[in-house]
Amino acid sequence: MFLASTVTTLRWHNFMAVQSASNKSINRRPKPRGGFGSLAALGAGYFRRWPNQRKQMKPGRRDIPIKIRISERRLVELQKHTWKMIEAYGLDTKIDNYKGVRPISFYRWDLDCILDVLSMALDDEKEYPDKKDEGYLKLHELYMALKKAYKETFG
Repeated sequence: MFLASTVTTLRWHNFMAVQSASNKSINRRPKPRGGFGSLAALGAGYFRRWPNQRKQMKPGRRDIPIKIRISERRLVELQKHTWKMIEAYGLDTKIDNYKGVRPISFYRWDLDCILDVLSMALDDEKEYPDKKDEGYLKLHELYMALKKAYKETFG
């Protein structure tokens, strides 16, 4: 009885190993084929990535990140205005996901966008009609701190 169950178990494990080996060929990228009208006419760059991956901009080795920790109330006020950062490729989600525990890194183009959004928000009379409001003051403090860090780093 023991021998029969051991043989059955070994056969099952061998069967599963063969199945998993045959399933690996399904996930391979398509190979370019020559000839007129084929995908090879698109160039070698077409086959470098999976179809669902996009080319993303990455910072260069000389790009300087500014690390800053944003306190709770300032962060709440900043997160109110992330919807205005439409053209900032992932900056809005980066700020929305930030919890304020560790410093967050911003590059020059991130700070350009944040400073522009904050200056528009601070100048908007509908958003902050009372300049003595706590939210306005915290957002203005954040704006001044980011502007100071920007000028110290980039001149």
